[in-house]
Amino acid sequence: MEISRFPYTLDSQLIYPGQKIMESRLLDWATKNTDPDAVPDLQVTERMRKLDPELVEMILGRDEVVVMRELVGKLDDNLDTSREALEHLEEILEKIDSAVTFGRAGMWDGIFKVLKKQDLNLDAALSLLGTASQNNPPVQTQLVDEYDVLQVFVDLFARLEASGLPRSAGKIKSKLVYAVSAVVKNQQDIFQKFIAMGGMACIVSLREDLDVCDRVEHLLSFLQSEYPEIKF
Repeated sequence: MEISRFPYTLDSQLIYPGQKIMESRLLDWATKNTDPDAVPDLQVTERMRKLDPELVEMILGRDEVVVMRELVGKLDDNLDTSREALEHLEEILEKIDSAVTFGRAGMWDGIFKVLKKQDLNLDAALSLLGTASQNNPPVQTQLVDEYDVLQVFVDLFARLEASGLPRSAGKIKSKLVYAVSAVVKNQQDIFQKFIAMGGMACIVSLREDLDVCDRVEHLLSFLQSEYPEIKF
């Protein structure tokens, strides 16, 4: 993750308040940046207490949950700001634990609002959803059970079929197949539920679509090898 794209971190990784590394780095910074001759009786812990909060934030980074909430809050702004927030969130949710925390904090609501209201950012929202679900059973289960994500997928396929999406439909199709793949992989119950809803018929119908045929074939090949006893 590049620092320029994520100004809330230091050394390209998030550090959380409360971690031992925080105190250690604060101690190190305070020790190096205080003149012992000028304040000979000042203890390191006292120096820590006197540090400006904004300076501490700059040195150590911010609580990941706080950052995620702020980014979700930007999803109601203009389309460009919303897309940028989605991209930053996807970077965070690449980490399995972070994606689980995101769901436990109730922040998926913001992503599903984008899926329903911001057609021009559908591809970014679907990409985020797929990345967060990848090899992450708690997230896969939560999205299916609490957010009915399989029905969301089926509805999006119907809109694509009816040409009710913008000119970037090719990119949306690709990210939709990616998101479906991430949610159903290694989850037989979820996969069978998706079949029963007609979801796999939607996937198969895209085999001849030049925008997504390679991704579709890859997914079908995986599913057929993973679940040879299931017909779809």
